[in-house]
Amino acid sequence: MIADNFHKNGRLTAPRVAWTVLMLSFVLCMAAAAMYRERLAYFARAHSVETMLRDAQDAVDRGDLAGAETLFRKAAERRGADPAVLTALARFYDTHRMDDQADAAYARAVAASGRNAPALTRYAFFLERKNRRAELLAVCRNYLERFPDDARANLHYGLALFRQGDYEGCLAPLRKASSSSAQAIEALSALGDAYQKLEKPTEAIAVHEKVLSLSDTPDAKQVLYDMGMAYRSMGRPDKAIEILERHLQWFPRSLWTLQALHDLYAAGGYPNEAARMRRLREKLTPPMPIDRPLDLGARVLGLDIPPETAEPGGAVLAGLYVLFTGNPRGRALPELSFHASPLAGDAEITLASSPRQLGPGPCYRGDVLIAWFALTVPPDAAPGRYTISVTAVSGTGPIPLWPIEIKPPGGGDQGQS
Repeated sequence: MIADNFHKNGRLTAPRVAWTVLMLSFVLCMAAAAMYRERLAYFARAHSVETMLRDAQDAVDRGDLAGAETLFRKAAERRGADPAVLTALARFYDTHRMDDQADAAYARAVAASGRNAPALTRYAFFLERKNRRAELLAVCRNYLERFPDDARANLHYGLALFRQGDYEGCLAPLRKASSSSAQAIEALSALGDAYQKLEKPTEAIAVHEKVLSLSDTPDAKQVLYDMGMAYRSMGRPDKAIEILERHLQWFPRSLWTLQALHDLYAAGGYPNEAARMRRLREKLTPPMPIDRPLDLGARVLGLDIPPETAEPGGAVLAGLYVLFTGNPRGRALPELSFHASPLAGDAEITLASSPRQLGPGPCYRGDVLIAWFALTVPPDAAPGRYTISVTAVSGTGPIPLWPIEIKPPGGGDQGQS
């Protein structure tokens, strides 16, 4: 057919030459596309935003933070209007304490978000951890100007007002937030606490009863503590004891409930029951008190008796008592890093930790978690006296824990096992 088109009455014509060239080009393009299809698909996958984000997380796991930052930033440049990508970039900066960059990325993510934005929750946690409540309130107000009935935004706005002590002001946004089933338990729990702060225990108990009617989960059962304290404030100790004992069945690690029950039993003339609560409470009380903030809603109460000495390359055990003053709901328990700072001269050294994260969970408000960490002293650590400290990766600054002497190899007993 092609040969026929080259000639007409034995002569070559321009239209048929053009048509033939076009057909040959089409055939060659199809052949090239078939040949390079897999290669082009691989190239597209390798340069997709999702692949960049996975590669960035792999770089973080390898300790290549510079490479990870480059990949996160490329992903954000490629898809700069995607709140999920911007939030991933912000969380990278947040985790590695680059606060200015994290702040800017979170703000961009919230600005690019629609209703019910997960980015707003992350930004709220960030600002709350940094104790920047005025800015958190401004962020929530700006978001609510766009979406006045957004339950998630009203929840964060109400919680921020509550933590600032504006118990009257937090009522309206918490009521709005409670209209969403996803936010209802947390919003109503805080609403009941606000009524209790306003010395309205009857209203507080009614709200807590509503929480219990909505769900049978541990998240809902936490309000039993608040109900018990409301009955106590009303001068009804027997009812308070009944409710708090129910709470203790659900949350046996609750230091707050054990303390409240001890005081109620002691005041009511029940010495044996008070002694039972005291013994349980002592099991959650650290031998070495510290009581310093660790992360949003978590405090280091203290330590088990730590070792006094260690050797380079050896390991020591650290037993941390952590009190949860808020619920780490929807968030992983804090990841911790341990360091040893010399009393004079040398640079701080990092102690590899196993495990690296608090656990096991879940943990709830009032719970005490006793967690053990094996800390490895680097083989090249210089002998001398050090102070071991702990930091939550996304939390506050270092908390000094205890002094320890690193002795030369063979120079003394290694840390406790």
